[in-house]
Amino acid sequence: AKDPLAIEDLAGAYYRGDRGLQQDIPRAIELWTEAACLGDFIAHCRIGYLYFNGKGVEKDMNRGIRHWQHSAIMGHPPSRF
Repeated sequence: AKDPLAIEDLAGAYYRGDRGLQQDIPRAIELWTEAACLGDFIAHCRIGYLYFNGKGVEKDMNRGIRHWQHSAIMGHPPSRF
């Protein structure tokens, strides 16, 4: 089964390179994207940060803002800044 929270958690481990995993930012982005598609608002927030700041992806502030807006609409208060 596709568990968005588990996928989001695994993405974070890849991003940080912890829990015995080598740091792999492209894999983390792929997993966060999957979790976001499954409805995880934290994944949307993380993807928004990456795009807004150009961390591991080409900087795209508008795309980052769209992810933050989606996360905020889904009920993630920190995304509402």
